[in-house]
Amino acid sequence: MMKFPKLQFKFFTTLFFILFLFSFQLWGRSKLDTGLINTDKAIPSVLTSYLNSAGAVSNKFVNVSEVLFQSSLTLTSSSSGNVFCIGETVQITATALASVTTYNFLVNGEFQQNTASSTFTFTPVGTGNVTVTVIASLQINSTLQDSIFLIQNAVQAGSIAGAAYICKGTIPNTLTSISPAIINGTAVSNTATTVYQWQSSLDGITWNDILNANSETYSPQAQNATINFRRKALNLLNGKLCSDVSNIFKITVLPDLLGGNID
Repeated sequence: MMKFPKLQFKFFTTLFFILFLFSFQLWGRSKLDTGLINTDKAIPSVLTSYLNSAGAVSNKFVNVSEVLFQSSLTLTSSSSGNVFCIGETVQITATALASVTTYNFLVNGEFQQNTASSTFTFTPVGTGNVTVTVIASLQINSTLQDSIFLIQNAVQAGSIAGAAYICKGTIPNTLTSISPAIINGTAVSNTATTVYQWQSSLDGITWNDILNANSETYSPQAQNATINFRRKALNLLNGKLCSDVSNIFKITVLPDLLGGNID
């Protein structure tokens, strides 16, 4: 059996070591060019950002070991499927296993709250989807960040009209649709996810659904007393049902007229 010459073994070992040092130097130079590695410390460190006491973003080099042991940050919302209705109050909860000092919440990039509380409650203003971002400041002067996207199920019921006065026991004219329901900016009629529900009320406070009254228009039965009507629009989006009601239309029933006596 041939023996591998010691001189050749030493040569290849030295060559491998030189190539390794050269590759490591190239890698280190690429990191130095980005300014992300601090060479002043014996322990490798990376550049991180955090919110200082003045609320401004500051930078600091943090040991790589500290960064590696940081836990991830997650956001959840109280809204089913992360879908919310107009006027709904939403609670955002941040969860992090790391030692967090403050949570800075932003809505669509605008500052809202910066406290030690990991929850944030708000009512979205206007129409449109919302992005909520949290920047969690850690005790090691570093930050974790996460965002959650909330979808608005915007329902507008539209408006209705009809005859305002009728005689007792007569059938009112059909209640018509002045404008249809608008779902997230688009006018719609009855679809697989959007339905109408007509309602009636004698006092304008307690409302009852009218059986099988699910069209844009509604033809009431004969009325013997003054009554109120309105149209409700409902839309289902990602399992979240949102609704809105139209204007109230009042049909006044006039009293019976008595002919009186003549001589």
